[in-house]
Amino acid sequence: MRLLVIGTIINDRIYHRDGSISYSLGGLLYTLLPFRALLDKGDRVIPLCRVGRDIYNAVVDWLTADRICDTVALLKTEQKNNTVELRYLSEQEREERSCYPLPSLRFHEVKPFLDVDAVFVNMISGWELDLDVLRHIRKAFKGLIFLDIHSLALERKSDGRRIYRNISDGIEWLRNADVIQLNRNEWQVLAGDMVPELFIKECCFNQHKIINLLLSSEGSKTYLWDKGSIRSFATAPYREIEVVDPTGCGDAYLAGFGVEYLRSANATKAAETANLCATLMGSFKGLPDSRQYVLKYRMYNKEVEWKKL
Repeated sequence: MRLLVIGTIINDRIYHRDGSISYSLGGLLYTLLPFRALLDKGDRVIPLCRVGRDIYNAVVDWLTADRICDTVALLKTEQKNNTVELRYLSEQEREERSCYPLPSLRFHEVKPFLDVDAVFVNMISGWELDLDVLRHIRKAFKGLIFLDIHSLALERKSDGRRIYRNISDGIEWLRNADVIQLNRNEWQVLAGDMVPELFIKECCFNQHKIINLLLSSEGSKTYLWDKGSIRSFATAPYREIEVVDPTGCGDAYLAGFGVEYLRSANATKAAETANLCATLMGSFKGLPDSRQYVLKYRMYNKEVEWKKL
């Protein structure tokens, strides 16, 4: 399996609700890390993103710590990397400030890497690519496209503050992806007060479509639209795992759902895997150590026993 993963690697400064502060690389790494637990030795992940000169070497070191990630699509820039300050107000609400935004990708930078089995687009900054580039990807690539709406739902003020906004051409973003995920706030700016079933029926153009609505501590709800009918199901969270930091949970969900769905074409199994990946990510403060995350995933996935850890 070969996967192209588009997004932004972030310098994170996280202010937790308990008063502690953590610093780490983040952003797209929260999506890339679960692949280390999910994929087989022969599989490859190609992260495609710009990386600032100040963190480029650290990013390369992180990516090359195992054989899953290929660094061929890292685009080094001479400016500072995107830095984000997160202040958590509650389990679901946070304030965000973004500094040193990086330029968007153009299609000619994406096209050489489309010889893959699936494309993941995580709009971590919200400007990784524009709608025109996504349309070109859709036209050129016949496999599944997984899209996390993420910061596409946020505008950036002059001082770096991020606030919610209406998503321009939101329906067109949905049209050009196969599996879309978003949280409650992102759903609100996309669809307003429309219930998901009605919105999907009116806006999905009779395309096969999966929409994952992430519900934080309540797990997730998945909507499947195919051949004029829609069905939905809820997936409970792993309550035996304590979440201490929700940063990166949605990013991990994207990886978990994508890999399992590509393997089995079973949305129920994919949502269960995704919720496990997301909850495990939340059990660490900041970006986890790769080995600890992988071992914890395998233990909860019954691949290893407690006594072997």
